[in-house]
Amino acid sequence: MLLTAAIALLIAAPAAAKAPPRGAYDCVIGSGGTLFGTLTIKSKSRYAHRGSHGTFRAKGGLRTYPDGIAAYPISFKKGTLGGMKGRWHKTSDGVYEIALRNPTDDFESIYCDRR
Repeated sequence: MLLTAAIALLIAAPAAAKAPPRGAYDCVIGSGGTLFGTLTIKSKSRYAHRGSHGTFRAKGGLRTYPDGIAAYPISFKKGTLGGMKGRWHKTSDGVYEIALRNPTDDFESIYCDRR
């Protein structure tokens, strides 16, 4: 009976939202390396970028995207990155990366790597 209750609890648990690790991320646009500034993750829901402070939301669990990368979804609500969505993951090199989509054309073109 106790084992059945424990299994039921594990099955019913929702996917946990996970925020990227705190710290500074150097951001570039595309593969050309045009600097987009430094993104600083301050807490589970706050960030700073280009002297502005804002909020983000890490909602949902780990999922596999069409390009085969397993990552966590992230969306920025307020601040200079407000309206941008993307994903974050740990690369095979062990670097944490946040990849953002341009809200105008929904093209993933901004990459932020943790220092």
